[in-house]
Amino acid sequence: MTVHANAFYGQIETGRRSAPLQMRETSWGYIVAEKTSGSDDGHHAEAILRVLAVFMLFSSILPWVYFGGDLANNTIAAKLALSSGFFVIGVAAYLHAGRGFKNEIQIDSERREFRLATRNSRNIASVRRTIKMNNIDSCFLKRSTRRHATSQMFLRLRGRAQPIAIAAGSERELRPMLERIAYVVRH
Repeated sequence: MTVHANAFYGQIETGRRSAPLQMRETSWGYIVAEKTSGSDDGHHAEAILRVLAVFMLFSSILPWVYFGGDLANNTIAAKLALSSGFFVIGVAAYLHAGRGFKNEIQIDSERREFRLATRNSRNIASVRRTIKMNNIDSCFLKRSTRRHATSQMFLRLRGRAQPIAIAAGSERELRPMLERIAYVVRH
C-alpha cells in the first residue's frame, strides 16, 4: 500500500509495487503505514539531506575566512549575503530532513481527527494535515480499470468538490482500513 500523506494528489496511478499494509493500535486510535524492512529509501534520503545541510551550515563560515580572490571587493555586505544565504538554506534543509519521508495516516478516535503525517528515522511523527471527522463526508475505494493495477482510497470532505487521495494499494489491503475509517466517522 502507498500512503499519500500530503493529500494534494488528484487522480493517482502508482506504477511501483506497493508495500504491505501495517495497522498499529495506539491508546488514542491507530496508525496506518507501509511496513518497512531494515533499511528504507526514506531513511537514506533523510541522512543524505542532513549531511548536505551540515555542509551548507559550515559553508556559511567560508566567506569570512576566505581571503583570496575577488569576492566582490571583500565587502561586508557581500560576506553577509553569502553567509546568510548558506545558513538559511542549511537550516531549511536540516529541518526538512527532520520531518521524515515515511508517510502515515493517523486515525484518532478520541479527538475525532484524521491526521496525515510523516515519520522520520528517529520514529518521530510530524503532522502535515489534520481533518476533523465531522468534516469528512465519505470515504470510498476507487477500483482500477486496468488489470493488476492498484486501487485507491479517497476521502470526500464537506464543501469540497474534489476528493482527496489518501492511499493506494490492493483492494484486499485497503478494505479493512476503509471499514475502520467508516466506523470511526459514523460513531
